[in-house]
Amino acid sequence: MSGAQYLYRRDSGTYYIRLCVPARLKVAVGKGEIHRTTGCRDYRLAKIVAAELAAHWHRAIQALERMDISKIKAGSIKLLGDGYIPLTDAAEALGTTPSSLAQRLTIRQAHFFVEANDWLGWAVEDIHESLEHIQDELGQVEVVIDANKMGGPAAQRRFSGLLRIRFPEEVIAMVRTNQPAGLCQFLLWPSPDRGFVCDLPGQPVDSQMLQIRRIDVEAMRLDLAAQLTPDMLASAHPTLPQPDTTTTLPTPSTGMTFLVFRDEYLKRNAGFWKADQVRRRQDQFEAFLELMGDLQLAKIDRATIRTFSDEIAKIPDERHNVRRKFKRPDADYQELIELAEKHNLPRLTVSAQQRMLDGISEIFAWAERETLITSNPAKGLGGELKKRSGSTKVKAHEQRDPLSDVDLQKIFSAVWFTTGSGLKTAKGKFYTYRPHYFWLPLLAIYHGGRLNELSQLYLDDIKTSESGVPYLDFNLLGEDKMDVDEADRSAATDKSLKTVSSQRVVPMHKHLVDLGFREYVSALRDAGYKRLFPELRFNKAKGYGKAAGSWFNERFLGKELGIPRNGRKTFHSMRHNFATALGATATPTTIKSDLMGHSRGLALVEARYDKGGDLLERKKVIDAIQYALPPIAHFNIKDGIQAIKDALKTKESHKKTKRYPS
Repeated sequence: MSGAQYLYRRDSGTYYIRLCVPARLKVAVGKGEIHRTTGCRDYRLAKIVAAELAAHWHRAIQALERMDISKIKAGSIKLLGDGYIPLTDAAEALGTTPSSLAQRLTIRQAHFFVEANDWLGWAVEDIHESLEHIQDELGQVEVVIDANKMGGPAAQRRFSGLLRIRFPEEVIAMVRTNQPAGLCQFLLWPSPDRGFVCDLPGQPVDSQMLQIRRIDVEAMRLDLAAQLTPDMLASAHPTLPQPDTTTTLPTPSTGMTFLVFRDEYLKRNAGFWKADQVRRRQDQFEAFLELMGDLQLAKIDRATIRTFSDEIAKIPDERHNVRRKFKRPDADYQELIELAEKHNLPRLTVSAQQRMLDGISEIFAWAERETLITSNPAKGLGGELKKRSGSTKVKAHEQRDPLSDVDLQKIFSAVWFTTGSGLKTAKGKFYTYRPHYFWLPLLAIYHGGRLNELSQLYLDDIKTSESGVPYLDFNLLGEDKMDVDEADRSAATDKSLKTVSSQRVVPMHKHLVDLGFREYVSALRDAGYKRLFPELRFNKAKGYGKAAGSWFNERFLGKELGIPRNGRKTFHSMRHNFATALGATATPTTIKSDLMGHSRGLALVEARYDKGGDLLERKKVIDAIQYALPPIAHFNIKDGIQAIKDALKTKESHKKTKRYPS
């Protein structure tokens, strides 16, 4: 098919693509042609977009044809009647895959649904008005969720019930990769406008949770069945039995124990998670097993979970530190509780207890979806605990306080800020000073960077635009780069942030330029280093930010400055200071969202960024940010390079199994 036959321009000047529906599928699709906009007025650009649209269409056509003809003709009792059916069950009834069925239903403009289980979010009367939608020249849409526009945290409510997924493209991507996704936007069915909006990273949804209307599936089947001719039925090859590569899970009636269930759960799900996420889930299983015993799954009821809730309230806070303090590295939960009672130790916060209960609820929700149990005994108990305690659940990053002017005076009065260097030992070595002591706090408070994304910066991420604007390029291009900053992760999900918007560029503040940041970067390059902070050790679970966080939060803020270590003031607090200062500049919401890394790129959408004139404008915004800081000395580059060498000598003495470039 030539370009002239399928690409045409309308009176508006925009090019459209005409997609032909094969004759054998016209009844099912409901039309002979489908017209889609490329969103482009430039012919060359339109051809590129049209080629991608055509490729997507042909993949969809192939998926439509991979169905069991005999099952289409015979139908299934599962598809009869009103109500909803899991997408996976409907696909099985039609002899196809969930991915193929989802693509076919999307073409027919059917809707996808999910059952909310005590989800936290905003109920809005008009989701189109409540959220800001920005369409670029390619027809891509960026959706910005402004919490303040929807009433802030106080306006959030919990919801249980059926929700329609707003963007079917998210469903297609989810079932195609067979990986869970964090979804933020839903519609309150059957309204086309009333919505329910969750904050980033969204509610974790997997293909097993997806539901569709029986009437939509049956209507599609009937349309397909009407096209089947006797010859097609006669020539249809019987479906060959496929080898069973799945493990049949025992049902409650077979007496499956919680320990056996744990092994199956982790085997089926751990492949989707990072190491720290797997450990977090393992810890939840371990807590239940140690405190409640290896019970039969079918006998775990609401009363059991309430008893478990009472037990976890006795666990000491910061249990890893408790094990270290009392030299009991292998202490289990029962021993930890005994230590807490004996020494009157602080117990788990209500938020920590809720996270534990929410995690257990997600575990049992999976068991319910797998029909291992008839209902989730932990459903809603986390929220109930919060209500009973008299507090409301807030987003993780809202549990941090910004640093006060007094705090900032203390922090930026450290010797490395007042002199540009640290103190040497009697032998002329740097033992208590590293260059990241100087630069990390400045990068955070002037650029809003998260701890790990700053700690893992490469020198190649420090760039200068063609117009001469220096900027930081936050990206995940690097084997050792991770998106695991805890402060921006939902407490109720095991899924790390993986958003296009968290990868962004931020112009460099003039204060850092004045303090010698660019010269220091050049010196690092000349010395043969590749990373901005080669002195930081890499941690497989937490990345380079783990070591930096231990220094700043515990040793610096806690021990040196005496700021209480109650979780309210941490490195992440400087991101709050940045957000407040950014808000004072009267900057448009979309630019604030981009600079903070909060823009929501949904569906098949990528965040846009013009690194030309747009960067110059954002440079003005960044440079307008000011704080009441004490005088800071120019960074001593020579001492900085020596401090790195001294650190690496110490680092070399600790053997590691995997190395990344310094």
